[in-house]
Amino acid sequence: MLFANAAGALLIGTSYFLQGLLAGGSIAIAAGFTSLLQATIGHKFSLPIKLALAAPAIAFCFYLTFIMGSGMAILPAIAFFIGRISETFKSELHYRIANLFSTTIWLAYLSFTWFLPGLVFEIIMLTSNLVGIYRFHVKPKKL
Repeated sequence: MLFANAAGALLIGTSYFLQGLLAGGSIAIAAGFTSLLQATIGHKFSLPIKLALAAPAIAFCFYLTFIMGSGMAILPAIAFFIGRISETFKSELHYRIANLFSTTIWLAYLSFTWFLPGLVFEIIMLTSNLVGIYRFHVKPKKL
């Protein structure tokens, strides 16, 4: 599973870079790199380690936002941070709800950049989360 996450994040990050979306690309590459390291060593990292591994990408987003004046560049870092925090939740419902926030922030970033493949991907992720919340937490259980 982690290898698949790593491959997906690395491919998405590469596509963002190729489209000039430096903030989104750096965060996606950092997420892919973190997943690849976890898969290679055979266990998941704690939240502080994940954030430390992504620190250069997060710092780059801050640089783009506050030094270069690209206001939307901070959004991928915020979405990444929320996504990593959601991974620490024990409750699947809380995990899914937090991911709704992360996905919504990615959607906002990609809407402002008009990157259609990223928008489609995040819409699929949002739909998956909403279906999962309904299916496992809202839908009445059959007797």
